[in-house]
Amino acid sequence: MLAEVVELVDTQDLKSCALNRRAGSIPAFSTETKAIRNDGFSFLVMFFTYVLLSEKSGKFYVGHTEDLTARLDRHNNGFVVSTRNKGPWKIVYSEKFRTKAEANRRELEIKSKKSIKYIETLISNNS
Repeated sequence: MLAEVVELVDTQDLKSCALNRRAGSIPAFSTETKAIRNDGFSFLVMFFTYVLLSEKSGKFYVGHTEDLTARLDRHNNGFVVSTRNKGPWKIVYSEKFRTKAEANRRELEIKSKKSIKYIETLISNNS
């Protein structure tokens, strides 16, 4: 069966995402929320901002993605240059967003704090 894909694009979000992107990962494959419908079932593709913890060094990594499981696999299997040879990594915090731009914005907000204490507070408040 073929899935019908409906794309919802907020051009302002896409523009600000492109302008504000500074550094970090490029993990999400699309830039908009998608509603996927197949055989009467539909679901919304979500985006995530996440924090990883290195079990080896105790350092954090902040990023965003469309698929947390696949992204964690990429980090742990050496496909991400900035985390290669620093794992194993585990997800210690995540937030859901409807668009890639929102997830990216939150990633940059967390990184802009430049504070391990802030990240630890996010994690402890989430438990």
